[in-house]
Amino acid sequence: MEAQSVLKVSRNKKDGYITYDELYEEYSDCEIIINTTPCGMYPKMGVSAVNLDKLPKVEAVFDAVYNPLKSKLVLDAKKKKITAVGGLYMLVSQAAYAVERFIDAPVDNNKVEEIFKNLYKQKMNIALIGMPASGKTSVGRVLSEKLNKTFVDSDEEIIKRENRCIPEIFSQEGEGYFRNVENSVIKDISMLNSQVISTGGGAVLNYENIENLVGNGRVYFLDRPLEMLITTADRPLSSNKEDLEKRYKERYELYKASADVIVDGSKTIEEVAKIIEEDFYEYSCN
Repeated sequence: MEAQSVLKVSRNKKDGYITYDELYEEYSDCEIIINTTPCGMYPKMGVSAVNLDKLPKVEAVFDAVYNPLKSKLVLDAKKKKITAVGGLYMLVSQAAYAVERFIDAPVDNNKVEEIFKNLYKQKMNIALIGMPASGKTSVGRVLSEKLNKTFVDSDEEIIKRENRCIPEIFSQEGEGYFRNVENSVIKDISMLNSQVISTGGGAVLNYENIENLVGNGRVYFLDRPLEMLITTADRPLSSNKEDLEKRYKERYELYKASADVIVDGSKTIEEVAKIIEEDFYEYSCN
């Protein structure tokens, strides 16, 4: 495609290849990165083959990794407003190419596009964030039925893993311990596909949780007004109105910054679920 030069990079020095150190030191003006290594592929997610901070001229990134849907390399590029895509479309195209050879007939490009979009939406998770009592669990259960996806509640997974309720974890181990367990649980469930994930109210306090959720999913903030939130004894950090208001003020901007979509949480459970369902189907995978 008339590139001025194409460089092949390897961890080891060998004929026809440069090292990563040479890439950063001598070719930091490269404009396109194509990752064909398995770096960042399930189950070793959250790592990247290259450091984009050292490549300031990059304009486009392609990563052959297709699980997660958005690798760390793709997410890092998007943060820098760099055009970036993952490898699922390539995977589908390779399958189409193989079929053409088997049946000795062309596969319509529209069929490739259709299969890619259906597969992407099928694999994609929906992650719900928001304050306690904002309706995440109720909305999540409705969505899981509508979209035929598995419902997962991160707080329930923490309770299963610890074999004790959340107030007990807080009183016996402290919030720091709880957040570490929460981070581990969200990391594990984010690796899987085709889920509706309801998160705890404080999940946004650790940005790694959001990065993990975004890798395979789309994040929705259920923005329920403070006056509509209720307090319950099983929520250690918001068991009374004063604490609830404090948490709301501490976290509100984090919720907004972490979400792909902000949803009006003052509506009914069915109405909120419908808004998310419509956005999910209209969302472009490209």
